[in-house]
Amino acid sequence: MNSSLNRRNFLKLSAASTVTAFSTTQAEAKDWTAPGNESRYPIRESEWKNRLGASEIPYDGLVSSLKSENQYVCAIRGELPQDLSGSLFRTGPGIFERGGMRRRMIIDADGMMRKFEFKNGQVTFSNKHIQTEKFRDETKAGKYLYPSFGMLVPETGLLTNSLAKIKNQASVTAFIFGKRLFATDEIQPVVEIDPITLQTLSNPSPFGTHTYKAHTRITHFGSKLLHLAKFSPVTSKLQFVTYDENFMLMGESQSVKVSRNFHDWHVTKNYYVILLPPAYLNKWGLMKAMAGQATVGDAIEFNRSEQAQVLVIPRNGRLPRAYNLPAALDSWHSVNAFEDGAGKIVFDFIASKNWMSPVSGKSPMCKIMMGDLKVDKSLRPTVMSRVLIDYVANKASYGADHFKLHGVEMPTIDSKRTGLSTASAYFVAGQEGLDSQLIRLDYQNKTLDRYDFGPGQFVTEPIYA
Repeated sequence: MNSSLNRRNFLKLSAASTVTAFSTTQAEAKDWTAPGNESRYPIRESEWKNRLGASEIPYDGLVSSLKSENQYVCAIRGELPQDLSGSLFRTGPGIFERGGMRRRMIIDADGMMRKFEFKNGQVTFSNKHIQTEKFRDETKAGKYLYPSFGMLVPETGLLTNSLAKIKNQASVTAFIFGKRLFATDEIQPVVEIDPITLQTLSNPSPFGTHTYKAHTRITHFGSKLLHLAKFSPVTSKLQFVTYDENFMLMGESQSVKVSRNFHDWHVTKNYYVILLPPAYLNKWGLMKAMAGQATVGDAIEFNRSEQAQVLVIPRNGRLPRAYNLPAALDSWHSVNAFEDGAGKIVFDFIASKNWMSPVSGKSPMCKIMMGDLKVDKSLRPTVMSRVLIDYVANKASYGADHFKLHGVEMPTIDSKRTGLSTASAYFVAGQEGLDSQLIRLDYQNKTLDRYDFGPGQFVTEPIYA
């Protein structure tokens, strides 16, 4: 991780990577299932089905392709509130297969927009595939043309799998702002979708051609504002930008160099707050990824000998500060952050001593994607954690077990309370990392309400309405 990358080493590695790419590409095209390549290349669709056999697949609907576009009234078990009215938009994996091959990672599928319209006690479901450049090109070709975060293309020539060839799949986040619907992942540009027809629009993005982290935040500190985290994996520069509902740029934070890999973040009235795991883009691995010899996942290392940090970036231009936590923690999602009125920033997040990245190949979802149904529950020993930060005094305290809430993920709060204190938070949980439970945390009383949907029922991120 700390290898020297001076000009001479850079040129040597670049030359070596180019020669390797030229000399091995065709061999890998013939034997991409050889040991060491299993997690980098797509698997034959028939082989994946044979691995599973007649087994019931956990999260079947999430890890299977939906190639058709539909609209229908859903069958409902139980009852919906009659006053629940409106539309829920979610993006996520739509198509995993091309030309009889199947990608192995859930984050590598082409994005599909889903719309659930609630009205008069009924729900109408509709979906459309997001027409990104990658989707259009690969649909026309009938095969993979571009690498992705966790997968390489199993054939063709020099530098085909270069990091620079990764395209936006719009498969992670959907958000509505200024009465417009958008979808993104962590590759530019943000894609706009018609909220009525779900057609992909060709409008230039109001956010420019920058690369943003997948998570966004919308705050209601008086006026309604959208916050985006602009991040370049090449320069490691992070900057937060703020837009109003007319898509006018309202503010920019300081640009900060962040060498650690992170996914989620939060915002308060005066600060941006980020949990930084000791996970790094290895410089040599990054060079191999740029040359098409490794995936982005291959290039990320989790250093258990280093402490996690919380980075605080003031919104008023003051200096950013980083606070060490007592352990090497990973965090995929944060719950909320707010200022308590007594000079402290309260930051809640989901922490784990194991690396949880979906490109690591070790998370429960990755194992399911690869046809391994024997998921070790120790892979997700998560705990809801809290950090209290006094920016003025420049100190922080960490409570790893503040709420006695273990094995949870996918936190959600009332979005109108983003950056403010809130009465409740919601999570999913379950056995062996396969979530069948919905949990509500009452902050004031520190009590939990838990509902289990039962065997064979799997839930994903809850949404507060």
